[in-house]
Amino acid sequence: MKLQKLALGTAVAAACGVGMAGNANADALAQSLLTINNFVITNGSGTPLALSDFSQLSFIDTLTNDAILNGATDHHQVQSTGFAPVTDAAQACVGTGCPGENVFTSVGTPPTDTYARSDSLLTGQPISGTGQPVGANASAIAVTSLSTDATGGSSSDILLTSGFTFVATHDIAQAGFSFDATTFLQAWTAAGTTDPTGAGAGFKWELTLVDAVTGDTLIDWIPNGNTGSGTQEGLTVSAEGCNLARNASATFDQPSPPTQDCSGHFAATSNVVLLGGHRYTFTIDHHVTTQATEVTAVPEPGTLALLSVGLIGFGWASRKRHNG
Repeated sequence: MKLQKLALGTAVAAACGVGMAGNANADALAQSLLTINNFVITNGSGTPLALSDFSQLSFIDTLTNDAILNGATDHHQVQSTGFAPVTDAAQACVGTGCPGENVFTSVGTPPTDTYARSDSLLTGQPISGTGQPVGANASAIAVTSLSTDATGGSSSDILLTSGFTFVATHDIAQAGFSFDATTFLQAWTAAGTTDPTGAGAGFKWELTLVDAVTGDTLIDWIPNGNTGSGTQEGLTVSAEGCNLARNASATFDQPSPPTQDCSGHFAATSNVVLLGGHRYTFTIDHHVTTQATEVTAVPEPGTLALLSVGLIGFGWASRKRHNG
């Protein structure tokens, strides 16, 4: 979700607060956590591919953290193009009560602070011979916590993309991929909250391999917790511990929606032969997002009329940009 859209949503939420009355509890919480451990690329027989298996290899790891709360934003990004032991983007935090750097744990309900935060960390390497531990570990978290009896909106988003372009020194008949994953997802609003208080959270993990010469996608894997269904092009999947593409939402007055958390092992082997001397691009997309809005009372009629005028104005501006 682009920050421009988030800012627009926050502005609308703030407009809803004009002319409101009452001090009802309006807490809302959304959180999303996705951790990948010991991700390894193998020769299909369990042995990790080595740096010597590639005649050419270039890669870039990009970690991006974004947070927005009541129109205020924070953004941090870091990129690595070498076999670094650690790639760490600074936590993005707006508000008060954000935990310290690289804290990848969920928080309890009801929320005690008002903030939006996201954070990410990458360690290790998926192949051997790099001088770093074999097995990549990637953690990403996004949390939007609203505890004040006021009107506001917040959203936090994180995108972690790791990929490399390579040429193998020999044919690889069956590339293998294996890892472990832990997830946590929750959207929550306090009892007695009113419309349009709400919360939403989601995460997604996807692996793709593309023929860099033709542009064809040869492998596409989005685990859904079922080895026999879902997105698993060009692969034979032997283990999918849980669903790695999920969403959760809560409208007003939902203090006890079910959390979605799991942990499990994942493994698959390719059905396509990677030709020696041919160029391929391998990418992992690891994404978590949250958003929440809280209001303390139902808008008065005059406020609704004012908001309607504002929305009409937003629509006109949007159409003018498209028509221009």
